[in-house]
Amino acid sequence: MLSRELPLLERHINFENEQLHVLTALYGAVVGAVSEADIELCKSIELMKSSTLILDDFLDESPKRNGIASIYAEQGAKTAVLTAELLKGVASSKLIEILRTDARNYDKLAFLHVFEDTYATICRGQMRDISLAKIPILEYVPSEKDYFDLIGDTSACYIRAPLLMGGIVMNLPKDVLTSLGDFGINIGLAYQIRDDVLDLVGDPENMGKPFAGDIREKKKRLPLIHHLSVEPRGLVRKIMTKPCLNDEDVIKVVEELRRTRSLQYCVDKIFYFKEEAMDSLSYKNNELAAIAELITNFQGGI
Repeated sequence: MLSRELPLLERHINFENEQLHVLTALYGAVVGAVSEADIELCKSIELMKSSTLILDDFLDESPKRNGIASIYAEQGAKTAVLTAELLKGVASSKLIEILRTDARNYDKLAFLHVFEDTYATICRGQMRDISLAKIPILEYVPSEKDYFDLIGDTSACYIRAPLLMGGIVMNLPKDVLTSLGDFGINIGLAYQIRDDVLDLVGDPENMGKPFAGDIREKKKRLPLIHHLSVEPRGLVRKIMTKPCLNDEDVIKVVEELRRTRSLQYCVDKIFYFKEEAMDSLSYKNNELAAIAELITNFQGGI
C-alpha cells in the first residue's frame, strides 16, 4: 500500500482496492509479449480512465474512490474538473508521442481514434446519466435496454477500448476486431451489473464506498429498474419518492429487492453477459477468459 503522505492524485493513479490495471491486462492478453512501447501506450489508457473516474466523482459528489478521499471531496469541484482535464491532456500528448516513435507497422490513426472516441463516448454517457438522474422516479423508469445502452457507453467502453487497441497493434483482421469489441462490451456490462449488486450486498470497507450508495443517491440502476417493473407501485416506489432517504429507508429498499428476487435477477444477468462475451470471441484466448472470470466473478449470498 502506498504511503499516506503521497499526494492524493498520485494515490488515485497508483492505488486501487479493485483489480489493478485491468485495462493493461486486457491489452496485454491480446498483444501477448509486450514491448516498452506497449507499456507506455497502456499508461496513456490508464491515465484516460483515471481522468474519467475523477470526473465521475465530481458529477456524483462522491466522498471516496476505492477507499480513499476523492479529489472532489478533498480539493473541491473546480480542482477535480481541472485535474481530470489535465490528466486527459497528458494522456493524449503521451499517446501521440509514443505513436510517433513506435517503429512497428500498424494503423496508428485507428489506434488514436479508438482512444479519443472512447473518451468522448464515456463523456456522452455521463451526460445521459445526469439527465436520467434529474427525472423523478414517478415520471420515468428506464427500460433495461436503456440502461444497458447507458452502461455500454460508460463502464463497458473501458473494457472494449484496450482490446481494440491491442488488436490494432497486432494487425488483426476486421472480423476479429469486431469479435474483440463485442467481447469487451458484454464483459463490461457484466462488470457494471456486478458492481450494481455489490453496492447493495458487498462489504463497504472492501468496496471503498458507503453501503447502498446507489439507493441513497436514487440512481436508476438495474436492481431498482427490475424491481419497479415487478412492483411498480409498491413500497420501494413510495420510499424512493422521499426528498431524502435515511438508513432505515435504505435497508427497507434492499430487503424489498431481495424479496422480489431483483438481486438474483441481476446476478443471473452477470452470468448471461459473461456467456455472451465468451460466445462472441472468434478465437480461443485463455488469458482473456481468465480476466473475464476475474472481473465478473460473483460469490456470496443475496
